[in-house]
Amino acid sequence: MSDKKQTARIMYVVEGKTQKEIALAVGVTERTVFTWIHQYDWKKNKTAALQAPVTILENPFRNSPKSILIPMIPYENHNTLKTSQLRF
Repeated sequence: MSDKKQTARIMYVVEGKTQKEIALAVGVTERTVFTWIHQYDWKKNKTAALQAPVTILENPFRNSPKSILIPMIPYENHNTLKTSQLRF
């Protein structure tokens, strides 16, 4: 998965950004973001993230067994976790 796509995924799943905000931030069209959301089932990840204290995002590099753990915050504050706060 490309850096743009991974950044977009985090912005959508963790930060709750809109498709327009994501498209502007990563330099792609809104249609591309829409395609990624549906192609990779990010809505399912977002729903799981809102329901669980921690969600595990699969490592986009299939040859690596590592996973990324992203701590989640309470739903009412879900927009306060920023991409820059994540450690990989």
